[in-house]
Amino acid sequence: MKRLFVCCDGTWKSASGSIAPPTNVARFARSVDRHGMESAQAVSQIVYYAGGVGTTSVLPVPVDYLYSGLTGEAGLERNILDAYCFLCNNFNFCSVKDEIILVGFSRGAFAVRCLASFITEVGLIRRKHLSLLPNVFESWCRGKGKIDPKYRDAAISLPVRIKVLAEWDTVSALWGQRFEFVQGEVPSAVDNAFMAIALDERRLSFQPMLWTKRGQPVERWGRPGEQTVEQCLFTGHHGDIGGGNADAGLSTIALLWMISRIQAVSHAASDRGALLQAILPLPSSTLTDWILGNRHFRYENLLMSRGKTPRLSTINTRLAY
Repeated sequence: MKRLFVCCDGTWKSASGSIAPPTNVARFARSVDRHGMESAQAVSQIVYYAGGVGTTSVLPVPVDYLYSGLTGEAGLERNILDAYCFLCNNFNFCSVKDEIILVGFSRGAFAVRCLASFITEVGLIRRKHLSLLPNVFESWCRGKGKIDPKYRDAAISLPVRIKVLAEWDTVSALWGQRFEFVQGEVPSAVDNAFMAIALDERRLSFQPMLWTKRGQPVERWGRPGEQTVEQCLFTGHHGDIGGGNADAGLSTIALLWMISRIQAVSHAASDRGALLQAILPLPSSTLTDWILGNRHFRYENLLMSRGKTPRLSTINTRLAY
């Protein structure tokens, strides 16, 4: 058995911390121990980390970098497919006991939500059939979450469960329509879904994608057990929940909350030394915070009007704790 972690970071965020401090996704990925436990047996824990949209640029000028980050479109599909291939390449199709844990922040959280929805509909494609992935994915996108029946073949893919879907302050692409069908219903293949939400974020471009409905049992999966779904509000704005600020006090609270929720429903193990190092204050401010005077301000604030975190008063109380 193995425990497979997929960690997708937010817009313009990367694990190196060269431009801005590491987010909760990067800190979480660093803190995962190489081995965990399951039924008194040691199991391998394998981590896949993907930088956020906008961290790579096709053009030798900042235009593509800015467009990718501001729209959230470029790079999102690539992140979903790369993470999916990681799971297919590492999952044990013989024992079917491997655990899958998906973690994301901001548009990276939207990426893992899309990934969970895709896995719910398709399962994991067997390695020898991965050449079909582009066609299957395109069928899923065009079918608004449904695939062509010809791809529903046990010889091609295997239904799997997702142990945890963990999201920090999920937001979608600003103007993209390709994944608009992925909304607030928790995918049926997910056993446990946790989301941390910024209470004080007012930028309209960072409206959180709240869960509004539990996943419905799908006949071909059998009847899954009841899902655990928790949404928790935290004081602070978007970066205070998912991290990436020099002052990581508030985001550390959200990080430790998420780790505690994941460990409560699985035997995922953390490297305590790495976790302690990840949550210690940074010795000095980064270039970004020095230029901006350590303020919670970004130039995209000038492009978007301000509003209120939407629909918080209408969260289904059975899905919010």
